[in-house]
Order: sequence, then structure tokens, then C-alpha cells
Amino acid sequence: MSISSIWIRGLAQGLAYGLAVTGVETWFMAVRLMRMNLPGFVRMPAESAATVLCFTVFLGLVLTPLLRLPAGGLVHLLAVAAAWIALSFASGTEGDFFFMLTVAPPLAGLVLTLVGYALARRRPTLAWTLGALVLISALGFQFVRSVQTHVEGTNLAARVPAPRGAPDVVIVVLDTVRAESMSTYGYQRQTTPAFDALARDGALFLDATSPSNWSLPSHSSLFTGLFLSVHGAHQENHHLRADVPTLGGLLTDAGWESGCFTANPWISDAMGTTRGFDYKDEAWRSGGAGRSISSAGRVRDLLGFGAHDKGGAAVADGFARWLGDRPTDGRPYYAFLNFVEAHFPYHQLPEEYLTKYSDLPRGQLRQISMALFADQFGTSSLDPEAALQPAIDMYDGGIFYSDYLLGLVVDALRARGTLDSTILVVLADHG
Repeated sequence: MSISSIWIRGLAQGLAYGLAVTGVETWFMAVRLMRMNLPGFVRMPAESAATVLCFTVFLGLVLTPLLRLPAGGLVHLLAVAAAWIALSFASGTEGDFFFMLTVAPPLAGLVLTLVGYALARRRPTLAWTLGALVLISALGFQFVRSVQTHVEGTNLAARVPAPRGAPDVVIVVLDTVRAESMSTYGYQRQTTPAFDALARDGALFLDATSPSNWSLPSHSSLFTGLFLSVHGAHQENHHLRADVPTLGGLLTDAGWESGCFTANPWISDAMGTTRGFDYKDEAWRSGGAGRSISSAGRVRDLLGFGAHDKGGAAVADGFARWLGDRPTDGRPYYAFLNFVEAHFPYHQLPEEYLTKYSDLPRGQLRQISMALFADQFGTSSLDPEAALQPAIDMYDGGIFYSDYLLGLVVDALRARGTLDSTILVVLADHG
């Protein structure tokens, strides 16, 4: 076998294994999340698939010398799979939930590739065709789910005019931010300077209680003014009732134009929480706080190729661009923004915010953060007392970054000259 053909075979086997893992993981995530009653989360972001393919192709090339050994093709394939699984574990987290996500797709992908390896000896075209069908069918399933859950906006031209002098309305949720961790409410750290400035100029509420301790029911109550028992979005039913009026729907029916900007997947068409909005940026599809669920997302994050935050910068930029594209004499608008930066995993922050209140290196903070993340889904060997202060430090950094993003929203309104005439509401969905 010539040198060039060996390299081509190494690349081909790495690519074949990567395609198999991508297809299996896409199906695995789809079935797993459907069983958890989370159909709206059924997706494998393109960057996750690209991560798997890039690394398996790289591993296939690096391990090419193994092809010269007896039964070299099998040895090479097993080595590529073992290296990817080891990398997944190195980036992974503890608990049965993540163990299955880390091990099952790579092993099933290996079995599928071995079947293809056996078929390729007789029918090379058939092996690649079957592998492609697995991936295409998985992606097709996600596309169908996306179409089923997508809600089209209303026709602006046919909408009734808004009342004369109707104000613009902007609601900003600082996701997972506790009042007692905000400097506005007496916290010893200066975590919320932008919010502090708004509190000095506006109305500060001192007594507010969230209707729930997680995003879906809390936002559903925010959008409907109803308790969980009425709007129906809670742990037993991950979807807002279709017959319940929402703030977005009421305002659009009354003549407002509306836009939703969020990296939190609980605020999406699939959950029914974006019903009534004309425009949805769907920044959550890039991964957001949930990108660490897949092993590919964790590998990318470990090696520094992941997004620098949980999507907050994209949300703020999306709102600013949407606002800038609007005519100043157009319809009044209602905009909703969610910044999920204080949510776990706590380490997914720009460097200056992650280490603002901690002297620990980023790697150690990431390890603690991922152990806390695992603890939410099962078991963890983390010592709670040892993790407490680093967790607080990272959480406060997340609040400080959320507040910075809030400042960008305020700056966009000020630059447009409409800050003083806009109803701006800033709150948290829960602590």
C-alpha cells in the first residue's frame, strides 16, 4: 500500500467513524429528550457535528501508521474510537446521565462503523450509503420537529394601528439572578452597576416573588399573568397551553410589533413560550447554557473552541440590530430579552468576568463548575464546602456580565433617543 493511499484510508476511516457517531448521537439525543418530554430540545447543533467530524478525521490521520500493522484497518478504527471516547471523558462530567451521553453514542458509532467496515469489503458503496442514511434520517427528524414547532408571525401590514402615543415596551430577564446577590439590594460586591443606575432613575421593587424556581413555568407566568396550575407549563407538561392569551399576542393584536431575543431554549416555539412574537432570533439554537449536555460541546469547551459566553452577546447584538433597522416613526414595539449568563455551568463566561471575583485558574474553575453541573443531573464526588466559594465567585461574575449586557440594551435605547419614553422592565425569573 502506497504512502498516499494509507493517508487517504486513515482519513476515510476517521471520517466514517465521525459520521457514524454524529448520526447515532443525533438519534440518541432525539429519543432521549423525547422520552424526557423535551421535544423542543431535539437537535444537534451544526457546531457539535463539526466538532465530532473534525476530531475524528484528525485522529484518523494521526493514527494512520497503525494501518501498517496486521489487521491494521481494525486496529486503526478501534484506536480512533478509543481516543475519541477518552477525549469525551476528559471533557466530561459525572453522573449516569452524562456517562450515557459520553459512552453510548461513541460505542454505538463504533459498532455501526464496524458493520460498515465489514460491508465495505464486498460493497464499498453500500457501506457509505447506509452510514449517510443514518445521519440524513436523524437530521431529517430534527427538521420535521423544527417545522412542527415553528410558529409564524402575523402580517404587519394587515394589523390594526396601535393607540395614539402608545409607548415602546422592553422586558429584560436576568435569568437565575438572586436579589440578595445584587448590589442594588445591599450585596457587598458591586455586581450590578447598570441595574443600580436604572433603580436610581426609575421604580425599584423591594418585594417580589417568583412563581417558580425554574425558567419555563416562571416565564409562562410572566407572559400570561397566571399561576402554573392555570397556564399548564410545569414539570409534568413542558409546554404553555395554546389557548392561554400571552402578552406578546395581546400587544401584537393591539398594533404593536414584537421581537423575542433569548439564548434560553425554554423560551422557544417548541415550548409555546414565544407565541405572539413577530420576530424570534432563536439565539438558543447555538447551544446556550445547554451546550455542555453533548460530549462534543464539552470537548469544544474544554479545548477553548466553544462560544465565549452562553449567548448573551448575540442576544444583545440581535436586539440592537433589530432596533436599528426599525423606522423611528414606525409602530410601537414590544421586545423581550433573556440573558442566561448567571445560569450554570458557571464557567462559560468571558475571561475577565469569570475571574473577576476569583484568583483560581480557569481550568480549576471549569472543573468545579462542571462538577456542580453534574450534580444537577445525578451524582457528583464534589466536596460541597470546597466548591461553595468558587461557585459564589463564578455566579457573581455571571451576574456582573448579565448586568453589563443589560447596560448594552440601555445604551441602544439611549442612542436611539427613546430611553425616557420606553417602558423598560428588568426582573429575574428565579434565583
